Amino acid sequence: MKLSEFFETHEWTQGSYAKTVNGTNVSPLDPDATCWCVIGAIRHLYPPRSTAEIYNDDVCKNIWPRFTNVITNMSLAQWNDAPGRTKAEVISLLKDLDL
Repeated sequence: MKLSEFFETHEWTQGSYAKTVNGTNVSPLDPDATCWCVIGAIRHLYPPRSTAEIYNDDVCKNIWPRFTNVITNMSLAQWNDAPGRTKAEVISLLKDLDL
């Protein structure tokens, strides 16, 4: 599943990788998670095979560089959490990046 498709059927959030329906911050892999930020959704959809691979896996090699080519003045977390950012903007960027 592409990230853009994920957010078309799941909720998006800011300020946390993932949250429960009650707004409690949880891991993106927590079964109680009901909404995710972009980074949380990446880790939810493409979890590393081991903790040693968190920063050296296919996600880091293939997905992160796409963001750094278009978000140049801030981190992906800062972009996701920017005041006024909308879910529609998130989906639009993900579609533009073919993610």
